[in-house]
Amino acid sequence: MLNQIKYIFLLFILFTGFVSSAQRDTSLTREVEVTKSFKPTMSSDANKINVMPKIDQTEQPAPKFDYSIYSQPILNTFSVTPLKAATINNTQKKETGYGLVRVGVGNYNKPYGELFFNNLNSKKSIFGFWI
Repeated sequence: MLNQIKYIFLLFILFTGFVSSAQRDTSLTREVEVTKSFKPTMSSDANKINVMPKIDQTEQPAPKFDYSIYSQPILNTFSVTPLKAATINNTQKKETGYGLVRVGVGNYNKPYGELFFNNLNSKKSIFGFWI
């Protein structure tokens, strides 16, 4: 039974190969023979086509309407209260201290240290260093 299935499968593959090779080439390959060369001619009544089209402007009548203004004072039921002037808050800045020291141990027991030093907040100078 297994051999019969193998033979049927082999015949099926061969048959599909013949069918696929029997298809025609559908590409267009035709030769054209020119018997007379093309000679364009222009008739004497030819005119240039206008490049920019023109639109005929029709005059639109102005719309007519009548209006009038009846001015009357509007009475309000609320009173205006004056605003208070803004004040500036002059609180002292918090003292941040003179600096910072960091000490530690890194990989392979290597020492680590940093020293930051800054002067107090001053209006005249800014100074600091980092080691």
